[in-house]
Amino acid sequence: MAQAYIIPDETAKKLAYGNLLDVFSNRDPQSRLVAVKETYHSDVTFYAPDATHTGHDAVNAEAQKLLDERPGWGFVPQGGVTRNHDMLYLAWELGPVGDDGLVKVRVKGADVLIVEQGKVKKFWVIIEGVTDVKA
Repeated sequence: MAQAYIIPDETAKKLAYGNLLDVFSNRDPQSRLVAVKETYHSDVTFYAPDATHTGHDAVNAEAQKLLDERPGWGFVPQGGVTRNHDMLYLAWELGPVGDDGLVKVRVKGADVLIVEQGKVKKFWVIIEGVTDVKA
């Protein structure tokens, strides 16, 4: 039986939190681009609910678009990073940041990331009420 690849703990945390906080929460274009290059393979595929995006520039543009559409909003991770072999899962909440620094939750979701050779190769965003299967 072949030895299964399991993402090391530190790599798992770095990539999952990096995706959420250093890329999709980062309003500074220069440091966000550095984070994009550190987090994803150059040919990364991002599966958003309404489209598929490929490459560093496309992911960076989608992060900028999200931030531009929601000034004053922020993400907060919910729970820890969950791992199964080369897959990572991190739940999050999103909403306006109050004067107290706390996020007033308006949206809940999660990210699912597939990791190859220490960087994200593919990832999906799941958004409650948007990506749900209807009964």
